[in-house]
Amino acid sequence: MITIKKETKQSIQYLMIIICILASIFFGAYKFSLYADYTEEYSYELEEVKSGTYAIYNTVSSTVPAHNYNMVTICYNGQIHVFQGTVNICQTSNKPHADIISKPHKNYSDEITIYVPKGTIEFAEGVGVK
Repeated sequence: MITIKKETKQSIQYLMIIICILASIFFGAYKFSLYADYTEEYSYELEEVKSGTYAIYNTVSSTVPAHNYNMVTICYNGQIHVFQGTVNICQTSNKPHADIISKPHKNYSDEITIYVPKGTIEFAEGVGVK
């Protein structure tokens, strides 16, 4: 019969503990990355922000720290909402609506696609330092 020394048994136990700790760290990092990349998708029918205008678009830029992003003000469900992130504007002859991809755990990372008739967006001046 094979006998295993006491030191070898302890080494195997320590090795198993280290493997369990490393596996827990990798699993935690994986779950955190899933949490950080969580997205929500919405679609809303737009209402006029003011007469003849469905959206107000402007840009924000700064030097230090460099937070350059687009902002859009839209109205849906009777409330005015401001989104920061990437704004895509598409012209359509259908009912005005917005598709929003929101990443609530990241700043300035929302993606907003607005479908509106031509001439119904107000382009405001940019804000910040260029």
